[in-house]
Amino acid sequence: MEFPYIEAPNEADIICLQLMKNETLKPVGCLTDDMDFIAFGSSFVFRQLNLVSKTVIVYDLQKIINQLKMTFEEFQDFICCCGVDYESKSLEEIEKIFELFQIYKKNECDTINFIEWYKLKTGEQPINIAINDETTNYEEIVNKPIAIKNPIEYYNKKYQEILLTEEGFIPIPKQ
Repeated sequence: MEFPYIEAPNEADIICLQLMKNETLKPVGCLTDDMDFIAFGSSFVFRQLNLVSKTVIVYDLQKIINQLKMTFEEFQDFICCCGVDYESKSLEEIEKIFELFQIYKKNECDTINFIEWYKLKTGEQPINIAINDETTNYEEIVNKPIAIKNPIEYYNKKYQEILLTEEGFIPIPKQ
C-alpha cells in the first residue's frame, strides 16, 4: 500500500504544524512523541501508538487548557516555565509552578504576562518554545504549497476513518 508523504528539509515539526493548519487536509492531530506539538497548538497529539495492542495515548489540547482553567497563551507560558521534553522539571517543581500560576491568576494577570511575572518571582529564565533553525528558511517552506509525494487518492478524513477502522482503532458503528 502506498501512502502520501512529505520530505522535510530538517526537523519535520514546522511542516507537521503547518499541515495542522491546512484547511484542505483538515487533519485531526499529529502522531508524535514530541509534546512540543501541544505547546505549538496541535489540537490533538497521539503518542505511543502500539499496533499490536491497538492502543494510543490521546492528548486533547482543548480539554487540557479547560481543565487547567488557562487560556492557550497562558498554557504556552506555563509550559515554557516547566521545561522541554529532553530537560523537564520534576513533578514537584511543576506543581510549584502551577501554584505560582494560580497566585498570578488571582492577583496580577491584568498587569503582566505569566512569564515576566514568573521571572520576577523566581529569577529563572523560562525556555523559548519558538522553532528557530538558522539554516532553513521556514517562512519560504510554510508559504509555498506543500508537495505531497505518492498522492494516492488525496488524503481526507474519510480515508483516515477507513484506515483506523480497518486496524481496530475506531469501533465500527452498529447498523
